[in-house]
Amino acid sequence: KLLALFEAGLPHRLDPETLETLEEDTMGGMLPPGKLPVKMGAIPEDLIPDFIGGAAHTAHPNICPDTGNLVGWHWSQLVDRKSLQVTFTEWSAKDFSPVASKTFDIPNCELAPHDMALTENCIMLKVNALKMNQLDFLSGLKGPAASLEMDGRSNVVVHVFPRPTAKKQFEAYAVEIPPCFSIHFSHAYEDEESGNLVCMFSGWPPSDSKDFLGAWGG
Repeated sequence: KLLALFEAGLPHRLDPETLETLEEDTMGGMLPPGKLPVKMGAIPEDLIPDFIGGAAHTAHPNICPDTGNLVGWHWSQLVDRKSLQVTFTEWSAKDFSPVASKTFDIPNCELAPHDMALTENCIMLKVNALKMNQLDFLSGLKGPAASLEMDGRSNVVVHVFPRPTAKKQFEAYAVEIPPCFSIHFSHAYEDEESGNLVCMFSGWPPSDSKDFLGAWGG
């Protein structure tokens, strides 16, 4: 099975031989098709438009070296709470069927994290200090990236979740780390001697830039 992944929408299935685009893929029925990844809990369900209530899947799932499971996550923006709902799922390496899932809410998160880190029992997401100017975005004045405002001097929040198949289940928690901007993880592990979670990531150090796209330019 060959998929092209897009972090703001559903994966697309490709023909492995011709690379022809076939169709959107719901990842074993885990993702609702044809809907924006937005949920509006403050509005009565019968008044919510049909195109609202979907989910988008990360472009950076991981393969567990121990089980062979594909571990990924999909998200929906909880607009009225300025939060993010994330669902972690593990798929079998044998037949790509869903093995287990767990859903969490990330408060004060207006933009889905770009990457994830995986350990034997944990999944880590880093939430950078970003805010979305929803008026500019919804009115069409700016695209999604141009509507982002960053604070390069604020701490970054690392959210730690139990894997759906973890032998050691625990309550999800969050810790703050010094200011930076995280892009991609390379790897992570659980240090048996110290009991700490250790992760390596790429990004850039603190800056005074407020312009998300400008910061990418160095």
